[in-house]
Amino acid sequence: MAKDIPKIIHQVWSNIEEPLPDFFRGLMETWKEHHPAWEYILWDNDKMNGFIQEYYPEYWIPYNSAKYNIQKWDIIRYFILYHYGGMYADVDYECLDSLEPLLENNKGCYFSPETAPRDTSLGLNNYFNNALMISVPRHPFMQLIIESVFRELAANKNYANKTIEVLSTTGPIFLTNLYNGHPDTSDIYIIPPELVTPLHPYDVDKYISGNESPSFTRYIQRKLAKAIAIHYFMRTWLAGR
Repeated sequence: MAKDIPKIIHQVWSNIEEPLPDFFRGLMETWKEHHPAWEYILWDNDKMNGFIQEYYPEYWIPYNSAKYNIQKWDIIRYFILYHYGGMYADVDYECLDSLEPLLENNKGCYFSPETAPRDTSLGLNNYFNNALMISVPRHPFMQLIIESVFRELAANKNYANKTIEVLSTTGPIFLTNLYNGHPDTSDIYIIPPELVTPLHPYDVDKYISGNESPSFTRYIQRKLAKAIAIHYFMRTWLAGR
């Protein structure tokens, strides 16, 4: 496989705030279906804690200093990809086809873009998130993410609300700023949005609510024409601790 990306799919659901919803279970199966030769690992809270304690004990206290659980779950996915490599996907992501052809781009690190309206509203270029990531083990950018994320948490800045705090300290704003300030991004690939982020969050809300008007159906069909994965932006973390 290009760039020696291990055939491992990682997903995270802690089980400490609520049981895994059936809707997510169905989406998780799509990743196994389209990647039958890949190992699949679902990380629960015990697995995540045990991993940090065994392999990165020096980060155990900083890791647990995160204000919100979602910040820990952001951080753990960076550690997992840095340590094992492979592909990480949020549980609110549906896989429509194998992502292996993407890897022919022969990069060491891949990220999924965000949608245009959020990109514009935040005033960021190349805005991408951590909902879908692919990496070789020990990639330098993943290492930089881990080194930088704890500095962001320790800075203890004031934020307008939980959403902005999470996005800025461990999530998409943090990632994008790191990428935009990086001197060499030649080994990092931002996947075209029509492939893995074809729908905007407001499209998703209408789509999963069963809007069946002919015009909307045609619109969705156009948006999904090239899609190999769909992010549903369920935002369950907003209600969490």
